[in-house]
Amino acid sequence: MSAPTTSAAAVEALARRAFAHHQAGELGPAEALYREILATAPDDVNALHLLGVLCLDTGRADEAAALLERAAGALAATGAADARHAALYNNFGNALRALGRPDEAARAYRRGLDLDPTLAELHANLAWVLLVQGEPLAAIAAYEASLARNPDNADCLCNLANCYAAACRDAEAAAAYRRALELCPDHADAAANLARLLVSLGRWDEARPVFLTVAGQLEQLARAHPGDAAPARRLAEAYLSADRADLALDAYGRAAALAPDDAEIRLAIGRLEHDRGGAAAAEAAYRAVLSLCPDHVEALARLAMLLLEGERHDEVITTCTHLLEVAPGHAGALYVLGAAQLAIEDLPAAIESYTRCLALRPDFAAAHYKLGMAHIAAGKPAEAIASLTTAAKLKPDDPMILQDLGNVLHAVGWTQEADACFRRALDLRPLVTWPAAGGRAAFAVLLLNAPGAGNTPADYLVGKADYDAHFLALLPGRDPDPAPLHACCDVVVNLISDVDKSRDFLPVVAELADRIGRPVINHPRLILQTDRESVAAKLAGIAGARVPRVLRVAGRDLAAPGGAERLAAFAYPFLVRLAGTHGGEDFELINDDAALAAFVGRRPEAAYYVSDYVDYRSPDGYFRKYRMVFVGDEVLPYHLAIADQWKVHHYRTEMESTAWMQHEEEAFLRQPQSVFGPAQMAALRAIRAEMGLDVFGIDCALDATGRVVVFEVNATMLIHGHNRALPYKTPYVARIKQAFDALLATVARGNQDQSRHV
Repeated sequence: MSAPTTSAAAVEALARRAFAHHQAGELGPAEALYREILATAPDDVNALHLLGVLCLDTGRADEAAALLERAAGALAATGAADARHAALYNNFGNALRALGRPDEAARAYRRGLDLDPTLAELHANLAWVLLVQGEPLAAIAAYEASLARNPDNADCLCNLANCYAAACRDAEAAAAYRRALELCPDHADAAANLARLLVSLGRWDEARPVFLTVAGQLEQLARAHPGDAAPARRLAEAYLSADRADLALDAYGRAAALAPDDAEIRLAIGRLEHDRGGAAAAEAAYRAVLSLCPDHVEALARLAMLLLEGERHDEVITTCTHLLEVAPGHAGALYVLGAAQLAIEDLPAAIESYTRCLALRPDFAAAHYKLGMAHIAAGKPAEAIASLTTAAKLKPDDPMILQDLGNVLHAVGWTQEADACFRRALDLRPLVTWPAAGGRAAFAVLLLNAPGAGNTPADYLVGKADYDAHFLALLPGRDPDPAPLHACCDVVVNLISDVDKSRDFLPVVAELADRIGRPVINHPRLILQTDRESVAAKLAGIAGARVPRVLRVAGRDLAAPGGAERLAAFAYPFLVRLAGTHGGEDFELINDDAALAAFVGRRPEAAYYVSDYVDYRSPDGYFRKYRMVFVGDEVLPYHLAIADQWKVHHYRTEMESTAWMQHEEEAFLRQPQSVFGPAQMAALRAIRAEMGLDVFGIDCALDATGRVVVFEVNATMLIHGHNRALPYKTPYVARIKQAFDALLATVARGNQDQSRHV
């Protein structure tokens, strides 16, 4: 006996019941009935098609593709395919697409279009596959064909806009995104993609409100899914794109609370806090990342940079060392490590780190620049010139590199090459601005300097201030317009302070300072009176001070036969210094004619200062040199250097390794009046009055009778904050900076008050 067959009427009845269940969302009963039909009619095209759609909708793409392929085969066997069967090929293509078989999907869509070219969905689906296959122009044609049949499909418009954007047809892309949003204002993808397109075109004013629209949509989604971190994270990204860091941080905070083990969310928080200056919050976020992922490369790199910005150099070195263990080829870590080592003056280590960095990234201009600066600090001008020249070739329009290259070229006597660097730097950026540390300036300062002419070192004094600092480099032959300079500042600070290097230029600077029309700190006319010979003459009659005589003499006169006779007023031993130098490299105690001739013979074309030698040895046999800094009406201690020979410079002594010397220096800094009593302080105040400068320093000692022995008084003296080896100095050096900032603030406020009353 043969198996009973189901009549056509019975199959049709089953199909109606199955389809009714399917439409009602009752997929289980529908699937059972479709399979019952296929058990007796295995080539039933409708049952194969609809069961295939059901399987596709329930995530069984492989099973769906097999059923739809059978349906297509059965249909082909009948030869009855017509327009109503185009949907079968559309669904077959969707199943193949879900399985990652785009070429076969495209063939299915095209077969469907052969049957019914008016079916908009088939054109749109074919377009999607064409875009995946890397055929944006063909995809555009297919999307346009779909929209010609269904012009109000927002999804299709958004996809067409994506294709336009991929083909660099930006105006058409923007128009398509906007049309999609007109049809569907809540279309998140259209809004987000439009915003990104506008940003890429530099149209920020148009992009921000679109990002805020996206954020509003995501806010609703986040409220609808309060336990899901993903919407909150997307919301944060939208706010960030809209330049709303405050709202982005709030959204990231919500996401972090929902996903406590998500390191990337905490990294995003750290980046945001870091960018907005929240150092403590940024550090906490980076360390939270590292508590979850101790070897997280980006978190380590960002933490190292944050610590460097906070001058926590030991921690920078520890962090970078760990980072380099995790990522040995991390050039950025070597760069930051070198910066920390340079800051603590571990010059060999810094040079090694920058060299390793450049071995990994030979085109890293900033590393070449920093390596050059390390070579300068190490006293290696040839190596510095090589590194800075490479940096300048890599970044020919960076004025800072050109400025520092010019400085070192000038220092080795390559004046023409140096001048070319200075002039190019000035052409690129006439004003160099250091913005106020807090982001909001209380006032503005214009600082005048002259490359190669001897300037007051200002990095420490001016750094991390609550005012905007505008540096103007002045060169002979350049005459800046004083009107914009007047407008940009409340007070002028003249940094050009070495008369021997800038005597002819200072009158020009003085005239410019007058034309700017703002109050001037250390006016150039006052600086003109601060060469060593003039200062010695000016201070010679001050009670309580012992001022050695100083004579400025041309080297050619001293080097000529009988040149020593020109110094008959000076008895051996006396001191000779190359004019325009500071420190001890070109400064010697001369005991006889032969020593004088040898010393001057090295640079006979230069000028020299000859001065009396004062034996300022203390009763214990050590020489003590004190530096005091005058700021306004204040006289502040800067350091005490103790040595066992007459030529005393702090960095040359054994201060860093000798406890008793450190204790004595700290006691002096804490209570300078214990060394400089009333008589000595009176002498210092008289010196301050006689000099007339606003900010300057004095190097001095005390002789056996308690008189202040004056070695040097001028505005060129270095004030720095590098006290790693002698940390007790830090608060006293900081006190000088605080006094400097307060002086500028007082002068600036006076100028602002005067301006308001004009």
